[in-house]
Amino acid sequence: MNIAKAVLTGLLAAGLLTGISTSAFAAVPQSSATEASVTFQPEDNGGSGGNTGALRLDKVPDAFNFGTQTLSSQPQDDTLNPGSNPTLTVTDNRGTGAGWEVTVQAPKLQTPSGKTLDGGNIVIDQAQNLNGNGSVSLPPTVSQSVTADTADTNGNPVPVVIAGAQADQHQGMGTWAINWEDNQIHLKINPGEAYSGETYTTTITWTLNDTPVQ
Repeated sequence: MNIAKAVLTGLLAAGLLTGISTSAFAAVPQSSATEASVTFQPEDNGGSGGNTGALRLDKVPDAFNFGTQTLSSQPQDDTLNPGSNPTLTVTDNRGTGAGWEVTVQAPKLQTPSGKTLDGGNIVIDQAQNLNGNGSVSLPPTVSQSVTADTADTNGNPVPVVIAGAQADQHQGMGTWAINWEDNQIHLKINPGEAYSGETYTTTITWTLNDTPVQ
């Protein structure tokens, strides 16, 4: 009996000691901190071809070709040849959110012999297809309708804003492509305005400014 008590007492003591040992050396949650930081700078000499820099005009439509049209006694509204797929692409990798704008302007359509249309003939509708190439900024603002060959009272070309980004709105940052459908580019002719037999041409100038669009 005394031996059994002694064994039981020893086991209890051993269990008690084990419990004390486990509690005393249990792992305590610990934490330390690692600081992460980064500083960004504007893209340096980005782009290729004629236009480079952090803010640049990457692409404008290759041509507005309205083909050959038949004159009518009614007002005409002709559109681009199928497959033209006009695109305007702007990159803003300045990282400032300062905004930008693109204007278009063009002299009146004219023949080699000097015959001109009245002006106000090339009308560009508002593009709906904008591709930001993964940009998380807001898309640029595209004007509702623009007359590319707008002229002042003296007949001189006037630049008109066609697209842009507002300042401090996280808009138009990264690379944005503005895509028009062929039927969104119009050539509008009034009866008796055009002569047949010659090709009318003009040059549309697209200008990117670092002025934010309003």
